[in-house]
Order: sequence, then C-alpha cells, then structure tokens
Amino acid sequence: MRERVPGEITPASAVQSATFNDDVVNHGAELAIDMDLETANIANPTTDTPSPWIKLTLDKVYCVERVIIYDSSGSTLITWTCSEEYDCDICTDTQSHCNSYSLTVRTEGAAPYLSSISDCRFGDTVKVESNGAFGVNKMAIIASCRTKLYDACT
Repeated sequence: MRERVPGEITPASAVQSATFNDDVVNHGAELAIDMDLETANIANPTTDTPSPWIKLTLDKVYCVERVIIYDSSGSTLITWTCSEEYDCDICTDTQSHCNSYSLTVRTEGAAPYLSSISDCRFGDTVKVESNGAFGVNKMAIIASCRTKLYDACT
C-alpha cells in the first residue's frame, strides 16, 4: 500500500476513456487511486478516442500544486508542477515519459472566488491524456497547503 503524502487530495471519482478489454475489475479507472500498488488502471485507444485519458474528479475546487504518477514499487515516475501562469506544463520524470502525456487541471463545477496564488492551478478535475495505451499504478494530487481557502492539509 502507498501512503498518502501531506496535502494529498482523495479524489471523489475516476473515469477513463476506454478500459482495456472492458475489464473494469482488473483495469478500471478507480484502480489508479485505490492506494494498492498491486493494481493499476489501463486506458486504451479506440477508434473514437485515439488518445486515451483518465479523469479524476475532486469533491470541490482545490489549489493543485503537483500531480504525481507512481510506479508499481511506489517510486515517483512522473511529476507535474502546476502554476496559474503555465497550467501544469512543467513535467519531470525518470524515463522520458513527459513527451507521451499531457495533464490539465480545470474547474467543471461551480467555482468560488479564486485568489491569485501563482504556484498552483485551481480546479476540481485532473485529466491525464496519452498518445497511446497507458496504465497508472497510482496517482496523487497534491494541494497547496498555504491557502486557507481549501483545507486539504489537515
């Protein structure tokens, strides 16, 4: 099992564009957020969706600072750092995966007043898109702990 990191947000739900072999038990989107390093989701391309994706919905708008994908050992594979100016375009990884993925943080629900904190991106959904089939062992969404507006760090 992976342990939560300070400021980590527990997503309310996870969906993906298409599940490998339509097998949600063994490859469903929820497996990317279940904390069990033995499981992983697999989203695959289809004719209608050639770039598969996984979308995590949060229970409210947060100031998202980082999004991390972990490998099956619990080591960091990819980290996106978010800011108001650059969205979440700052990607670092250990195996050149950044070129294969994109990440966006958006607000789909009702948005309260959003203060201008430059080193995070406000949103209630996190979406990772790939240029081919992909699996995520685990994902973590880290909120900024400096804002009292969204208390994710208690």
